Amino acid sequence: MINKFGQLEFKYGDKERAKTLYEKLLASYPKRTDLWSIYIDMLIKYDTDPLMTARYFNKNILIFNRFI
Repeated sequence: MINKFGQLEFKYGDKERAKTLYEKLLASYPKRTDLWSIYIDMLIKYDTDPLMTARYFNKNILIFNRFI
């Protein structure tokens, strides 16, 4: 449910709030690969600043690889 809210927030609302929501979700559930996948997809699809997207993507891939 919270995941869906995060997706809608990325699409129609405040992207920073959506990022914060996903960061908190992933801090609580770091091994949920479905959340990681959705979060990275949302960052790539809806983040308007490509430089920031690249930074988030690289940061999250490094963290994601740590848990695999």
